[in-house]
Amino acid sequence: MCVTSYVLGDDAASWRALNIARSLCDAGYRVTVRQYVRPEKLVTGRRRALEIPGVSFEIAITSRLGSILRHGWDVTRKGFDLVIGNNINGGLFSILGCLSTPLVLDMHGNMVAELEMEHTWDGGSSVLDIEYRFRRVLYQLADVTTRRIADRVLCVSRAMMRELGSRGVQEKKLVYVPNCVDLQFFRPRPMAETLKVRRDLGIDDDKFLVGYLGRLQSWQGYEKFLEAARNMGDPRLSFLIVGGDESGADDTLHFVRSVPVDRMPSLYGACNLLVLPRPDHPATRVAAPTKFAEYAAMGKPILTTNVGDAADFVKAYACGLVVEDCSAPELTRGIREMLSRSRHELAEMGHSSRHLAEAEFNLEVARKSLSGCVESLVGR
Repeated sequence: MCVTSYVLGDDAASWRALNIARSLCDAGYRVTVRQYVRPEKLVTGRRRALEIPGVSFEIAITSRLGSILRHGWDVTRKGFDLVIGNNINGGLFSILGCLSTPLVLDMHGNMVAELEMEHTWDGGSSVLDIEYRFRRVLYQLADVTTRRIADRVLCVSRAMMRELGSRGVQEKKLVYVPNCVDLQFFRPRPMAETLKVRRDLGIDDDKFLVGYLGRLQSWQGYEKFLEAARNMGDPRLSFLIVGGDESGADDTLHFVRSVPVDRMPSLYGACNLLVLPRPDHPATRVAAPTKFAEYAAMGKPILTTNVGDAADFVKAYACGLVVEDCSAPELTRGIREMLSRSRHELAEMGHSSRHLAEAEFNLEVARKSLSGCVESLVGR
């Protein structure tokens, strides 16, 4: 059973949960995805139709305490052999079940550090400080508890494995399962499609198009990227920003609202350079943005800040450029340097990006890691 504490949608965390379920099913296991959700969250959640052959999906509407009690009862009564808790909330809901069934904790982020980062970037008003401190204590308790009771911990990045090891988690408990993507879906696009997308957006064929596709939040580095884009002043450049609620064009900037995932490859394909402008923070150092794997799979040169696994991969595979931080001057410098590269150099970087994706982010990589993890706990 795979357990989440929210209704699955089109966000990165949901895609990871779905990819884990799909990979286990492909490996020959029967999989149930249980989504525990409070009544009010079912109304506001981004519910989506879920269909993966061989995987059954359930939504359990209940309170947090009810989730824990119901899960413990169902795991025993229905005879599940293994439970995978999606992040610390999913792991927490699975506590009672681990009395009779092995528990695997999937850590695709440091929720305590993420809470701290969002609080800092949002200004942290005094009115919200009490609520923030209370949530932080709860997250810390849940984090420590779930890591200790889990039989295995799935780590989304190598940086996370190092960080958890430094906090005393035994190496034998840690399993590396990166955010993998469908390489047949995310792949280089034909030139005719690329030109059509550009023309539909009003972007000239000869422009060097720099793209950012993802969540438009301060702690993603988006505002610094936007500042750099506005200050470039180079007629050879255009910028594509996908996500959020804005749509339209502003001089060299082209905004597209959040789009369904099936449109993403075409938009990626229209770009000459894709940017990951993340700030340096304990939360971002261990995270592994799904869009980085998608960038690589599209066979595009990548400009990233010197943060986490993404920077290490870009350096190791020579598939782009790493700038020191997410400040507007550094991003500007990086974009100018990439603009100065020859077509041949950029093409070689693109080929290296695709090679990176095939070697590191293939769904088969996740399947093998997950299969090994399951077999070590319950066998075949």
